[in-house]
Amino acid sequence: IVADPDTIDFQQVVINEDASVTVVFTNDGGTATGTLTSDILGPTSFTSNPNACLTMNRLMPGQSCAMNVTFAPMVAGDDTATLRLKDSDIGALVALKGTGLDPATLKADQNIIDLSANAGQTAGPVP
Repeated sequence: IVADPDTIDFQQVVINEDASVTVVFTNDGGTATGTLTSDILGPTSFTSNPNACLTMNRLMPGQSCAMNVTFAPMVAGDDTATLRLKDSDIGALVALKGTGLDPATLKADQNIIDLSANAGQTAGPVP
């Protein structure tokens, strides 16, 4: 079984938001796979929806299935994990990584500046 892509970098995702990527798994062997299982080894900020692959139960030679993988960080910082689709003998691994970012905070300055000065005038605080 091969995965495309075999590495996913979700880059930076704001806490409590998410980003998703579809992974396509293909049986590149000459025989059908056994019964398929899927899991993610690592933090729970990574999830997958393996239904399309698992409902097929097995992949015939040359057959593919797609799985959606989501990164939804709950805290700031770097996360890594591994997505695995396998039968009892063979499998494919997908390296996952992403960085959780704190939501941006906007701070207002109490000194509002008027930048609309006319020629020959100097901009300054609004009275």
